[in-house]
Amino acid sequence: GRLRRTNEQVESVMFMPLEVRLARALVRLASEQGGGDAKPAAMIVVTQRDLGQMIGMTRESTNKQLKAWQREGWVEIVKGGLELRDLETLASIAEGLAS
Repeated sequence: GRLRRTNEQVESVMFMPLEVRLARALVRLASEQGGGDAKPAAMIVVTQRDLGQMIGMTRESTNKQLKAWQREGWVEIVKGGLELRDLETLASIAEGLAS
């Protein structure tokens, strides 16, 4: 499982736009922090620096995209993490179906 995830991360960093990589990371973290098969977490605990490292971008680039999504009402930047307000839209972006 870890090798598959690493391969997906390398492929994502090389070929996917920032929006898709960030959305995929948020959806994955929501699933992991929500207990996997259970309901995804609406609040995820992660720093913007860690998110940036996960997706191969700077914290500044990550923050810029998160702020754009916050203006759309899809996420809320809170102390200690992110509140995911529209996981469905983020999942669509993660699949490359929306932007």
